[in-house]
Amino acid sequence: MNTLHRERIERANAIQGEKAKAPEVIQTEIEELLEKTKG
Repeated sequence: MNTLHRERIERANAIQGEKAKAPEVIQTEIEELLEKTKG
């Protein structure tokens, strides 16, 4: 039960972290990944 609770908190924190990123930041990260895969 303790492990399940910890996993739920970690998932919630990860979701919060993603939401905290501005759309421009996400767009930049996507563009950088595309450049790496092209190169």
